[in-house]
Amino acid sequence: MKINVMGDKGGVGKSVTALHLGAVLGLRFGASTTVVVDADPNGSIVRWRDRARERETGEEAGWPFEVMGLEDGDGWARYENVVFDSQGRPSGEDLRVAVEESDLIVVPTTTEGLAVNTLVPFVEAVEEAGGRERYKVLITMVPWWNRSAAQLREQLEREGIPTFRGQVRRRQAFDTAALQGRLVYQLSDRRAQD
Repeated sequence: MKINVMGDKGGVGKSVTALHLGAVLGLRFGASTTVVVDADPNGSIVRWRDRARERETGEEAGWPFEVMGLEDGDGWARYENVVFDSQGRPSGEDLRVAVEESDLIVVPTTTEGLAVNTLVPFVEAVEEAGGRERYKVLITMVPWWNRSAAQLREQLEREGIPTFRGQVRRRQAFDTAALQGRLVYQLSDRRAQD
């Protein structure tokens, strides 16, 4: 399965989503079956992995998947499950190729107005590139104190934009995990386990 995590807005949890989707697939099907490809020039996932290696004296810190960067070429092709953390704002030929090569496209968004403003034009571009049946929006960084995620999901569904039923809550644990080179479920904090 090829999953592409992409979007038009930064800061919506794209890299966190890609990394943890890789963990879910690796835990379910085996570490040797899964790779997360950091195709974003920012290199967030590669740097996250490097912090894990530093912490674990050269090991992958128990991650149930491999990580590759742009410099690794198409080494990802030998894996059964590939999760791409795509560059922000893919367009034109880059977007068309990404859509054609993906079994599933995950488009993270927050409930913040600026993220929602860029979401609709982006999913329209994905649809124009042939991805109508392959993408879903994932609502991320959901604050616990309001109904903004439910309201956004209802709005998107009214507009015919497919969404995941679940959502990702805003948790400090995601920032802590990134800084420590861990996955969120590797933290002992109760809220991280949630």
